[in-house]
Amino acid sequence: MRHAVLNDAGVVEMLFFDAPPPNAIKVPEFVEPGYRREGDQFLPPPPNIPVARRRAMDRINNLTAMLRSGTPGVPYGEKHSEALEVARMVDRSEDPNAMSPSEMLIAFPRLSASVGIEADTLADAAKLILKRYTETAIRDNAIEVIRLTAKSAIKSASSLADIEAASQKAISALEAMAGDGGSAH
Repeated sequence: MRHAVLNDAGVVEMLFFDAPPPNAIKVPEFVEPGYRREGDQFLPPPPNIPVARRRAMDRINNLTAMLRSGTPGVPYGEKHSEALEVARMVDRSEDPNAMSPSEMLIAFPRLSASVGIEADTLADAAKLILKRYTETAIRDNAIEVIRLTAKSAIKSASSLADIEAASQKAISALEAMAGDGGSAH
């Protein structure tokens, strides 16, 4: 048999399974801390909308952070900058592939590492990096749209059910992206 100690407002503060203190009363098995006694009934705690909102957004933020953890960091950003410069050279009718290997290494240290491994030429490596960077930007944009839409829906929700529905919709969309290899399609 369970016993509980109630505060002055009739809310269960502690549960005891054996050796209850003298001020403890017998309570049904379903009663947990936070339940409130009204007459001979014990009612669950009232819904806490702010806590539910915070928990829902924490779940969404954690999932978006996990999806973004695959986003290239600073070195990739520098490689992207080098790829943009190669693209500008091509736009100016300059041939980046005419550079010697040592000139490439000095001018484009990160991008030149891709030549012969990921691409045959410096220009091809630049195209590859620019394509990957664009795909990453599209994916990150889609993640952020889902996150901000959920944040707005959760913030305006007036019930726990609405919060859960908004949260679940966002989580399903984010999980679909993760299952799709993170693509934004």
